[in-house]
Amino acid sequence: MMCAWVSSPHSHHLDEMIKATYTLFDEDVCDRLDAHHLCVIADISALDLLTSLFATLQSQGLHLRMVIGYAYDAVLKAGVMSAGEVYDHQWVHLYQLFLHELKHSQHHLIDALKLKMEALDHDDRLTLKTYLDYHGNAILASDALYVHRNTFNYRLNKAIEHSGIDVRIHPYGLLITLYFAYDQLR
Repeated sequence: MMCAWVSSPHSHHLDEMIKATYTLFDEDVCDRLDAHHLCVIADISALDLLTSLFATLQSQGLHLRMVIGYAYDAVLKAGVMSAGEVYDHQWVHLYQLFLHELKHSQHHLIDALKLKMEALDHDDRLTLKTYLDYHGNAILASDALYVHRNTFNYRLNKAIEHSGIDVRIHPYGLLITLYFAYDQLR
């Protein structure tokens, strides 16, 4: 699942986003967090529809900001905080925010991601890292770890479940790849 966190200085703009989202998805996918924030929860396959809707509303003069994340948790909240300081009236992915924070020596998102990754056990981190090192090729990753492919797939699914980050989806895999590179350089 993907979470798009939408914010606006004008709460009635979020009401328009909610109405348009309900019409687009024909189901209850929006969660109003407060007067100025909204979380839209959808499948990753809906990303194109959601970004198209967002662009349409922006073109109508609504002041909206959207951050695309993988779950509604501390990492996404930190990303939204970081985006609020830099990006105005646009949508961004978490990996873009990660790079921005590195460039400007900020650490909202990086610290939240660090806590999430350090909460994983060694095997989960190793499985994720190996999978990403081999560009999402589970066969090569399982060979590198000297485990059967089915065993590797089981470990990968377990690591994804524990982390809440589906690294098989490109933007999230890129985010975690950047995190591992950053972690090695520290």
